[in-house]
Amino acid sequence: MISVYTLCFAGLFFYMFFLLFSDGKDVMGINNRDIGQRIRKVRIDHEMKQKELAELLGVTLNHISHVESGIKPASLDLLADIAVFLNVSLDYIVLGR
Repeated sequence: MISVYTLCFAGLFFYMFFLLFSDGKDVMGINNRDIGQRIRKVRIDHEMKQKELAELLGVTLNHISHVESGIKPASLDLLADIAVFLNVSLDYIVLGR
């Protein structure tokens, strides 16, 4: 019988393999790096610092930094709030249009 640890290791291995070759895209083809770059561009256009956006959104500066760099995907709720605070469409943030 396969142990729980073996299954966890196998799952982690496949996840890391997926991340390595996915170029920042998740299963639906959404590129987290592109989303982060668009958020950063609009935030800078509004002359807003990461810390200010983080405080408005109720998240940490570290989280905003990770979202903008594409390290962590943002939740749909967070993306919607960012769109509202930065006065852009959610469509622009997610898809670039």
